[in-house]
Amino acid sequence: MNIITGNNNEFAQRLIGARTQRGWTQRELASNVQVSKRTISQYETGDMFPRPDTLQRLADQLHVDPTYLATGQHLNTLKYLADQENSGALGLMRCEMVYVEDWNTLAPGFSQTPVYCANPQAPNQSADMKAFTPILKSTTDQRRAARYPGSYPGSEEYPPNCIVIMNTAVWTADEIENGSDVVFKMRGTAGSPGLRRVSREPGIAGQTLVAIGAAAHAAPLEFTNEAVEIIGVVVSQVISRLVPKTAHRTL
Repeated sequence: MNIITGNNNEFAQRLIGARTQRGWTQRELASNVQVSKRTISQYETGDMFPRPDTLQRLADQLHVDPTYLATGQHLNTLKYLADQENSGALGLMRCEMVYVEDWNTLAPGFSQTPVYCANPQAPNQSADMKAFTPILKSTTDQRRAARYPGSYPGSEEYPPNCIVIMNTAVWTADEIENGSDVVFKMRGTAGSPGLRRVSREPGIAGQTLVAIGAAAHAAPLEFTNEAVEIIGVVVSQVISRLVPKTAHRTL
C-alpha cells in the first residue's frame, strides 16, 4: 500500500498507476530506470520529483507520455488548449476587479479567491477594494493578479510590490512567445514562484528561462513542460499603488 505524504501527490498517483499497469514492483522499475528502489519509493510518496532525464527514462520504461506523467495531460492536449486560447474570439471586453493574491502562496491551476461585491452576500465575496485591482478583460480571458515582492538585485521592470497580472490559460513551453515573462514553479520543489523571461536562440532547439534586469547574470533554467509548471504569462503590471515594504526575493 502506498501512502502519499509529499507535495507531488498527483505525479505520485500517476507513477503508481503506470507501474501497476506494467505489472512491476518498485524494485523492478528502479532496475530498469537505473535508479535506487529508495528513489522510486520517494517518487511514489510524493516526496521527490524526477529530473527531466530520469522522467524521460521512467516514461520510456512505463510506455507513457512524459508530459502526461509530469502534468497529467498529454502534450497534444496542452497544445490544443493553448491554440484555443490564442485563436478564440475575444468576446465582450469589460472592466473587472481581480483579487490580488499573495505571491508566496501562488500555485498552478484554479485559484479559489474572493470575488469583489459592493454588498457582500456570500462568504467568498468582499467589498474591500484595497484587496483588488481593476483590469480590462474579455468574457473568455483567464486572469490572476499577485503582488510581486521584488528581487535582488532589483529590477526596474518589476519593482517591489508591483502587481503582476497574468494570463492563466493552459500553456505549453513551445506555445509561449519568445520574450514573454512567465510566473512559474519548478516541478518537485517547494517555495515561492519565480519570474523569468522566455529565451530562444536562433538555430538552437528548445528554450530557457532567463533572469530579468539586474539579475540577468543568473544561470538560465531549462524550460520544458516536464520541468516547469507555468502559473501564468504576464500581460501587464500595476506599479503605482503604495503598500508597506516587504522582503526581497532572489529570482
